[in-house]
Amino acid sequence: MLPPRTAPARPASPACSAPPARPAHPASPAHPAHPAHPALPAHPALPAFCHPRCVSGSPIGCGASAGRGRLYTRIGPNEPD
Repeated sequence: MLPPRTAPARPASPACSAPPARPAHPASPAHPAHPAHPALPAHPALPAFCHPRCVSGSPIGCGASAGRGRLYTRIGPNEPD
């Protein structure tokens, strides 16, 4: 009777070796020097609807900068009051 067929014995290469006994990335708490940052609260000086990149302080949110809203409202020659 013939012995059962087995795969030929090959030397194990480093790429195909068994995984190490301990994981490469252990599940440990965050490093104390770099704790997880909580979500930053919205800046109280900005309106809630303003995008973070819009920091002009304009009451209409993004767009015209604060204090310059009337700069271009009157087009044409100045009329005496």
